Amino acid sequence: MKATCKIIAFAILMFNSLFANSQEINSNSAVALNSFTLYSEASFTTHSNIVVMEKNLLSILEKSDNLELNNYQNQEFHWYKVKTQDGREGYVYGDNIAIFVDRQLKELYSTNHLTKKNLASNYTNAISWVAELNGRDAPDYGGAAYKEMYLIFTNNINRCEFIKLENIRADGENQTEFLEFKDVTGDGFEDVIRQTNSKSNEKNFNTKYLEIFSFQNGEMNSVLEERISIETYPSKTSPRLNKYFDIEEKFLRVSYLDFVDCENFCCKQGLKNTASNPKSCMEQVTYSYTWDKPSGQFKVFYDKSKVSPQVVPSKAVIDIYPAPGLNQSVGKILKNQKIKVFQQIEKYYNYGDSQSIEIYFLIETTSGKKGYVKAKEVEFIEMDHASVLNEYYKAPPFYSTNWTPKVLFINLKIR
Repeated sequence: MKATCKIIAFAILMFNSLFANSQEINSNSAVALNSFTLYSEASFTTHSNIVVMEKNLLSILEKSDNLELNNYQNQEFHWYKVKTQDGREGYVYGDNIAIFVDRQLKELYSTNHLTKKNLASNYTNAISWVAELNGRDAPDYGGAAYKEMYLIFTNNINRCEFIKLENIRADGENQTEFLEFKDVTGDGFEDVIRQTNSKSNEKNFNTKYLEIFSFQNGEMNSVLEERISIETYPSKTSPRLNKYFDIEEKFLRVSYLDFVDCENFCCKQGLKNTASNPKSCMEQVTYSYTWDKPSGQFKVFYDKSKVSPQVVPSKAVIDIYPAPGLNQSVGKILKNQKIKVFQQIEKYYNYGDSQSIEIYFLIETTSGKKGYVKAKEVEFIEMDHASVLNEYYKAPPFYSTNWTPKVLFINLKIR
């Protein structure tokens, strides 16, 4: 009996030892971004036989004073002397590791720096911390700064997983705008919800993405990636909105207002004089995803549904016109009456050096009467973007690129 108790006590001691953090995360901590072989000195000519695997935790011992050029990729990084978890030492070129950030971070990152996360059975009370990779392009290639920033998760046996937070380079940048930890997959552990914004220095257009990361089969994986930005049909005044996401446990609903070529419009039976009108038809799009445990991914649950958006008059009564700009009333609509919208038509006016615009909607009333109403005299209803669209059409800009609403397009219903 005593021998058995000793064996059990020893097993508990070994278990606790194994699952206690053997190394504190601090300013000397780094993580391997890929697998590599260490060098015996700060030079590409002296390989050692020490292999470091991707996601391994390292300790920084030294840093070279100057950036050193890698001729193969035309970039410059520091050399670092590092120590592995089993005590071996060697040198690594700086584009292989991300290093603990010990300066002040923006709030979006700082709230997740050196905090504990419950991400999976093998990542309970994992340490969350921010690390970065810094270098620059070679002088002959412009010398622009190059930076990558990561959110690292280190478990109690010093194994790491990570997601990229941002990347800044000569041709543009990719930044995290929204970062939240919620159990979206319903397994009792936190998942990572992230919204990013990519900016290109060559194009005057930002692209946003929503991505959800979850631990599947012991590793952090992307289980959903969805483009938020919408490439609208090239109309001069169509507001460029993003997709709207309702996120619940195991379920995501996506909705947006799309501006399309009328040849591909969902509700052609509502059109009128399409050959002579500018082709900016409007449709409200919705679809959804649900969590599929066997595949470890979110899968489409309901395919895209497309309908005409609805509006109501914003005044006690508004006029219906036979054509855009022809202000001869051919009917009236009362305030609470719902109207289907099929198409947007723009009328432009020049007064000397000034320019103005009047937007009309091709509509249909509940009684079946078709005609045109002024966009500024109606309000969108029963859609996620209603308040933003109403703000836009009350005073539309001459160019839609001049309109940049501050809107959060992610609605988390998980508390």
